[in-house]
Amino acid sequence: MKNGSLLILLLLALGCSSCSNRDIKASCKNAEKSPLSYFWDGNGEFVVDTANHYMGMDFGMHFISTVWDNGTLYTYYIVNKPDGKFAVGLATSIDGITFTDQGIVVDVGAAGQWDDERASFPGICKEGNIWYMVYEGSPGGFDLDDCQIGVATGENLLNLAHHSTTVPVIPTSDDDWDCGTTGKRSSFIVKEGNYYYMAYEGSTDQPYNTARWATGLARSTNLLTWTQCSRNPVISQTVSGMSFDGPDIVKTPDNTLHIYYRSPNPKNLNTTSRATLMIP
Repeated sequence: MKNGSLLILLLLALGCSSCSNRDIKASCKNAEKSPLSYFWDGNGEFVVDTANHYMGMDFGMHFISTVWDNGTLYTYYIVNKPDGKFAVGLATSIDGITFTDQGIVVDVGAAGQWDDERASFPGICKEGNIWYMVYEGSPGGFDLDDCQIGVATGENLLNLAHHSTTVPVIPTSDDDWDCGTTGKRSSFIVKEGNYYYMAYEGSTDQPYNTARWATGLARSTNLLTWTQCSRNPVISQTVSGMSFDGPDIVKTPDNTLHIYYRSPNPKNLNTTSRATLMIP
């Protein structure tokens, strides 16, 4: 499967020059470098926040896409519906730790439409007064090699309607940690200096239920051409099977930078953990 990093997908199609999240400012001791560029150059580490494991366990929050708006963190996530289909749910938070579920906000398409089986794996961005959510959709069965990219739009984060567009993808590698897929990525573009940054998931070759999954970083100067970080994966690979994937970059109110990602837990449920960028 070559899912595509939904990241630039929407931006290239829409010409989106900026997303709603605030630019991340330098917060490290070396004031001349911003946090992600400092990390990129071999400094600091993302450290798992063990005090805040398993966020959203009650409603299965995972593969999140986030955006801050008026002091609220809108967190979109995959909903595994009782009928086996996949939709997009929303949870809200004011501190990035405690989340309140708001239910399904983007459902699958009507019977016979290209996304009538799956409309999920969300990513949210804003251009002007309109919110755009990219998602992976597929018809008639959960065939991961046949996923496509859709867009839902609206002026209200709680009310987004399906829309269709064509977007490019980031290719998989030949034989590295992401040779099997490059898929769901961070929902917004983090701007630091001359670079835009994203987090994205990757896996080794199929079958995906036994492949090794992880999270990496990529950056670009023009939103068109992306370079994958030589330190990838930044969240270590699983031994076998899906986890440590579905990442999003989140800046919490204390100006700390995190990568949130899907993680296993003792009850074998989908939950979210995070790794925090620590700069010496």
